[in-house]
Amino acid sequence: IYSLAILFWQIFHKGENPYPHISGSQLLIQVVTSDLRPQFENNFFDKNFQKLIEKMWNKFADERPSISEILNFFENSNHFN
Repeated sequence: IYSLAILFWQIFHKGENPYPHISGSQLLIQVVTSDLRPQFENNFFDKNFQKLIEKMWNKFADERPSISEILNFFENSNHFN
């Protein structure tokens, strides 16, 4: 689910690298120990989708939404019908 959140972020940021100035090993350390996550642009098109993505990359895997909950979000969203 975490990786899917990163993929969604990249899609809606036109393929941008979420961590352009951090090497692979340093990135792993910062994601795990410092809770590093990509930043959203101020004008991100949908705040509810942003909240979903933020839940998907929650530090605690058991607090992330299930794939069923994610699919339900898309099925009930006006932006994705």
